[in-house]
Amino acid sequence: MYELLKFIREAVGVRPLVPIILILLLGLAFKTIREYPVKELLYDRYYLLTALTIIFASLGYLIWTSSVTERTPAGRYGIYVARIKGDPNRTIQMRLIEGISANISGKATDANIRVEVKDLKAELNDQELEEGLPEKATTLNAAVIVWGTAIDDKTLYPRLWSQQGGLGRSSIPLNVSEIAPLAEFAAQAWERVDKVRRMQASLDRARSQADLEKDIDALRAELAELRDRVSVGVPGKPGSAKQLTERLSAILVGIGDYGGQANLAGPPNDVSALSAALKSRNKA
Repeated sequence: MYELLKFIREAVGVRPLVPIILILLLGLAFKTIREYPVKELLYDRYYLLTALTIIFASLGYLIWTSSVTERTPAGRYGIYVARIKGDPNRTIQMRLIEGISANISGKATDANIRVEVKDLKAELNDQELEEGLPEKATTLNAAVIVWGTAIDDKTLYPRLWSQQGGLGRSSIPLNVSEIAPLAEFAAQAWERVDKVRRMQASLDRARSQADLEKDIDALRAELAELRDRVSVGVPGKPGSAKQLTERLSAILVGIGDYGGQANLAGPPNDVSALSAALKSRNKA
């Protein structure tokens, strides 16, 4: 029995088992107090309502404490501060979160990006770097992860990691109660975020350039096909190719949709106006 419980705990975890245990204890209490057989217990509306309440409350708690709510939303940059080893009251961790957030808020505003400094809710060490830290950062959408080992209630040896910059160790203790050292450490975290931002901006530009080149190639193919149709003419109508060529005044292209950027209404309107003018001139 013990081995079975151990297997279930390792396979499923403890938290999902809590509501099941509560519901079983609740059923035992109802059965004892009201002297129900099991069949009658399942028809007791008060028991069922209480059991449903436990289930929904447990689901809400599991979602609230899951990695889904911890994850930084797409389009933002996450700086995660893990629980500090030797900091049972989380004094240093919370001071780090507050200090980093305060020191980079202005820089994030100037760069027109959103940065979130969050509690990782887990304790890390240097060994984690080889045991899933990159995967954890990807799951959380973390640009930077911070952790360390406390010396006392306000000083620690900090660690700073990012996928692009690797691991940064410091042999100099960081006193989180002093403004200047905390601001300098926050600047290091910002440099990592800014590096990620610049890299993503470069990738976005490359993707936009590639998309533009594809659109140009597609347009060239369409123009070549149209040119071939005009040169061939209409079967059974001599001279139709010449007539089509004479009537063709221009091929107008106006791009107003910039793929998520600020779109322009002018180019499509100009194309419509110029097209109307050319058609009117051709009729005359």
